[in-house]
Amino acid sequence: MLQQNIKEYIITKSKLEIKMNLNEFFHDIHALFYPDKDISFMNYFLELCDQSDKFYVHHDKLFEYGIITTNQSIHVERLLIKQLNLTEGEDFILLTINGEQDDNKHGGNNKKTYMLTPETFKIALISSRNEKKYRVYYLLLETIYKYYSDYQSMFDANQLNKQAEELKENKKTIVEKDDNIKRLENKIDEQNKINNDKINTLINLAMEQGVMLKDTKEQNNELLSEIQDVNNKLDESNEKLEETNDKLDEAIDYLKDKSEHSTLDPKDANKKHHFLITIQEFNNNTGNPNKKVKFISGQFKYVEANAKKANDTKNTKTLGPFYNANGIDLRNNAVNEFKSRIRLIKSNYNKVINQNINDNKKLKSQLLKQFKNSKSKDEIQELYNNHPNKKDERKIKVEDIPVKYSPTGFNYTQNKYVSYDEIFEIILEVNELTQTSPM
Repeated sequence: MLQQNIKEYIITKSKLEIKMNLNEFFHDIHALFYPDKDISFMNYFLELCDQSDKFYVHHDKLFEYGIITTNQSIHVERLLIKQLNLTEGEDFILLTINGEQDDNKHGGNNKKTYMLTPETFKIALISSRNEKKYRVYYLLLETIYKYYSDYQSMFDANQLNKQAEELKENKKTIVEKDDNIKRLENKIDEQNKINNDKINTLINLAMEQGVMLKDTKEQNNELLSEIQDVNNKLDESNEKLEETNDKLDEAIDYLKDKSEHSTLDPKDANKKHHFLITIQEFNNNTGNPNKKVKFISGQFKYVEANAKKANDTKNTKTLGPFYNANGIDLRNNAVNEFKSRIRLIKSNYNKVINQNINDNKKLKSQLLKQFKNSKSKDEIQELYNNHPNKKDERKIKVEDIPVKYSPTGFNYTQNKYVSYDEIFEIILEVNELTQTSPM
């Protein structure tokens, strides 16, 4: 009945996952099942359980437990060697007074100290006058130790079963997550296909509308040219015959101009297309210098009037007027070049940021290696955050570059990504390219 109760106790403790060491288990078992047993002597026995292969027991314990009547070394030696027939070096060792093993056993008045193994101490106990008492104690101790081994085995088995169940649940969860990921990937693929189809449709529509718009502009330009030609012909029909030589000179100039420009110059200088740039400087709400640049294109008379108006405006200056064969194309070409250049600026800047990120990783690695034994991770992180060699890691988008452009001009705010001169240079480059004949 007692044995069954102890087994039930062990099963309950292991299932409840109550972890106990040998000393806790021993006292628990004693309190519940052996309360009438005197175990005051067993604390030292329990201590010996973890020292089985060591010379741990001082020979004074032989006297303390009544195995010998005096702790003099001669009585210890007689017990161990002559009575129990034990072997020095295997069952016990002899130490000098300073705790070192005595290899020279002859001469001198050194005090002898014997250190016994727990097994030797057990042999001495059960060979003593009180052997029945100690045999009972040891049997009780061994019985409880066996119960403790059973408890440990059950506890470990329960832990393994629990871990196995958790592993099984984790595998199930992983499978479910994999299935969810696959479903999401399929949905993303389907949505990407739909989005790509929509994008392709929009691109085709935009291309068709762009072709129609270009055709309309070309037709309008041709119509304007025809109207100008008709007006020129009417003017020319009323001129005198003495202007014939002038007409021949104008015809020669026309042929020469046609080889250099993409459109026909009108005879009247005021009707020739010119191009004007106005530049207005001011500070924005944050105090940063701003420049507002306008493109003015049209017949010379119109452009000249805008130049005079701009020169009368505060903080405004002009560049031009100067000749351009087709001001409309110039402005449209400028917008396309603005887009391309801003994207290139963003790309080049982010390449530098990528290199900064790699440099920062090397810096942090060096700091971790340098201070790993003298500083905490938080201290190293703070040192890294405030380090003078740490570089900027913030990448930019196109909209982060403060240059706003349109066919009629651009607004520039001073920034670290691109200078005003670089943006302004685009207009001059596009002007030269727009005037080039497509021949």
